[in-house]
Amino acid sequence: MALVLAGGGARGLAHIGVIRRLEELGLPVDLVCGTSMGALVGGLWSMGWSGRELDSLARHIDWLGSFVDQPAHHRLIGNARFLDRPDGLRLEVERGQIRPPGQIFHGTKVELLLSDLTQGAHGEQDFLGLPRAFACAATDLERGQAVYLDHGSLGRALRASMSMPSIFQPVEIDGRVLVDGGLVQNLPTDLALRLGAELIIAVDLPVHLRPLDELGSLVAVAEQSRQILSLAQETQAGRLADLVVRPAVSRFGLMDFEAVDSLILRGYEAMRAAEPRLLALLAERGVPLGLRSPPERLSLPDTLWLASLSVEGRSTISLERAERLLGLKRGDLFSPRDVSRRVRTFISSGLAQRAGYQIILVNPGEPCKPGRHPAAGLLLEVDGPGQAWLDVTPSYTEHDQVRLGVTLDWDRVLGPGSRIRWDGRFGTDLHLALEAWRSSSHSSGFYLHPFSHFSSEDVEVGGSGHRSLAVYELNRADLGLGAGLVLRRGARLEAQAATEWTKARPQLADSTWTVTRERAHAAALRLDVDTRNALDFPTHGFELGAEARLLDPIGRRSRTFTRGWLHTRIWHSFDGWFRAAGGARSTAARDAGNLPRWPGLLTVELGGLAGRGFRGELSTPYFFPFGGWPEMPGFEFRELWVPEVAAGWLGLRLWLGRNLSLLPVAAVSHTRGGLLEPEDRSDLGLGLELATRTYLGPLKLAVGSQPGEPAFIYLRFGWD
Repeated sequence: MALVLAGGGARGLAHIGVIRRLEELGLPVDLVCGTSMGALVGGLWSMGWSGRELDSLARHIDWLGSFVDQPAHHRLIGNARFLDRPDGLRLEVERGQIRPPGQIFHGTKVELLLSDLTQGAHGEQDFLGLPRAFACAATDLERGQAVYLDHGSLGRALRASMSMPSIFQPVEIDGRVLVDGGLVQNLPTDLALRLGAELIIAVDLPVHLRPLDELGSLVAVAEQSRQILSLAQETQAGRLADLVVRPAVSRFGLMDFEAVDSLILRGYEAMRAAEPRLLALLAERGVPLGLRSPPERLSLPDTLWLASLSVEGRSTISLERAERLLGLKRGDLFSPRDVSRRVRTFISSGLAQRAGYQIILVNPGEPCKPGRHPAAGLLLEVDGPGQAWLDVTPSYTEHDQVRLGVTLDWDRVLGPGSRIRWDGRFGTDLHLALEAWRSSSHSSGFYLHPFSHFSSEDVEVGGSGHRSLAVYELNRADLGLGAGLVLRRGARLEAQAATEWTKARPQLADSTWTVTRERAHAAALRLDVDTRNALDFPTHGFELGAEARLLDPIGRRSRTFTRGWLHTRIWHSFDGWFRAAGGARSTAARDAGNLPRWPGLLTVELGGLAGRGFRGELSTPYFFPFGGWPEMPGFEFRELWVPEVAAGWLGLRLWLGRNLSLLPVAAVSHTRGGLLEPEDRSDLGLGLELATRTYLGPLKLAVGSQPGEPAFIYLRFGWD
């Protein structure tokens, strides 16, 4: 008897409800075939997961967080956390060509999840020899043909079957590039017949085609396209089944994983409604119920002896380095569960773009002698990073008008753990930067940081708008070297030495102003701390930046000028209601850095900054710029140009719905010793931000104003 499970994204969770009812009936299923989510559920059930275990698993997995490739920001280790700055639209750069990404997700976390779930069935497997025989369907992307997978790596086969084009990166198996089997065989009853099934129960997942006004995202269009392709083929495939069960899930979308409770229940109810037909069919065929005990789940012993460690994939990671990163070497005792954690730490180091693993018993059928642990080999499948990508960040402000940010990141040029970054900001002002980071080793946390910057900007002295008292063009460049040490998770200390060149030319000022040229040696000590749980919209954690800088002008009698700078931001959410509504899922989601957004979640955001010059004659180019969203919302950027400033702000981010938030904010500032306004001055700024999270990045629209001053607008697509 065969059970055939259709694909359908989140709707496929209804299969778990069907399986739970079949187990209660004691139905003797010998063969399971599936596509996409049907392959995932069916594959795990085939290797011995019970319906109850699948039910618990589905309710506690952070499904959406598992699709995001980037490790959770607060899980990144070493210098990787401070280099984690993806912007809005990401383009791939390969062999001098710039192209849009071929998919939204590479599937890094999905592969790790599948490695975890299929422990006990790693290595080359005959799927027909699992506790329940299993096979799944995929599509050959090049030939457009159905490919039936019944051997090999179980996790890899499941990953291929669910790789929806444009959403997930295709998977290469045996020289073929495979994608979601739903394109050609979403309900693989034909596969069950080929494998000799005499009685087929098929679980189809009805679809609902959305109207045009609901197709506003790439995911929605991809889902609609897949459903259109599957409509005709599923009707034909259903005719090959003896019984077709159709849970009422057509109104649910591809990514509606938060509806897991309802989806499982609908699958269970659909199977109960089909029971009379099923029982009649079984009686007609003479199939007895409840005569077999459930198969034992394939699993690994709690403790294994590491017989070998090998590394495969497109990476320069050596075997010795892999041993250091994992903290394992040949001859060690290890826990399979612990390997999963170590591999995730490996990815969070920034030394790999993708990392999967397989634990393969050396002699799986050989019993262990008393006091000895089974021997196993550990295979790491590592890619990259070794990739260049271009991030494009458009924005609009009253000061810059249209502004375009372009960042080119290039990993692995100097070896694992390195990065080269070229950063450009083009608008009314011009900012260019070329920086590199080279880690000495993963364990020490020491790194080198050569850098060079150039900027050209018009500086408004004393105020903004009609209050501007002077404007001058400031050109600035520097060249230097930094050396840093990662102190602990989320903190680093860096010392820098540089030579700086500045040129200030009056644009609008008193006739006594002249062109100023200056060269100086600079030394700086900087401390950075970052414990945010996310880059775009943090809900917990804080960041802090502190710098002490010594400037020694060349050729001037006034020798040195020292200044200090401190900036901090704090986030805290009052999520008691959210915890009650989300239960265990809230913890899992926060741990993945992809906290689901629910109406009523309130996040308090606090910020503060302080800067002061301590001694020496202060030249114009070294005054503190001030203002701008989000560093000081409510104040237009570069509104003040002073040697001493203290400011703070408070915001309350209210989540109006999933991925949509409103942030009112108030900021106060106190300055002293302005260039043209030497008296003390206090100001109040107010702002309002409407923000949303999209699949391509966050989108923020803000309005800021000071009492008696015109409002200014801030619009940005990408991270701050």
